[in-house]
Amino acid sequence: MATITPEAAELTALISSIKQKDPGMGVKKVLAEIQAQQPTWLVSEKRVKKMMGEAGIAMARPEAEMDLDPSVPVSHIDTDVDVSTLTNGQVKARMINKVIGKGINTSVQAPAS
Repeated sequence: MATITPEAAELTALISSIKQKDPGMGVKKVLAEIQAQQPTWLVSEKRVKKMMGEAGIAMARPEAEMDLDPSVPVSHIDTDVDVSTLTNGQVKARMINKVIGKGINTSVQAPAS
C-alpha cells in the first residue's frame, strides 16, 4: 500500500471536521481518527499538533479546569512554616507557579554536623 503526505489544506480540513464532531479530542485522538479515515496518509503527531495550532483549533486547557482536576498536582507555600529557619538559611522557599513549587538550595555544601 502506497502512503501519501497530504497537503496542508487537505489535512487542516480533515482535522477541522474531526474536531467539529468532538471538540474535546486531543492531538493523539485526532491523529488516530485521521489514520482511521485515511489509512494511506502518512501524518505525524507533531504535524497534526502544528496544523491544529496554525488553524486555531487546538483546545487549550483553561486554568480553572486544572483547579478542578484532582489528577493535576497543585503546590502552595505554607506561610506558617519558616523554611529558612528550619534549614539554617540553606533553603529558601520560592513559588515557580501554582502547579510546580520548588525549594532552592542556597548553599553548595551540606552543613557540618
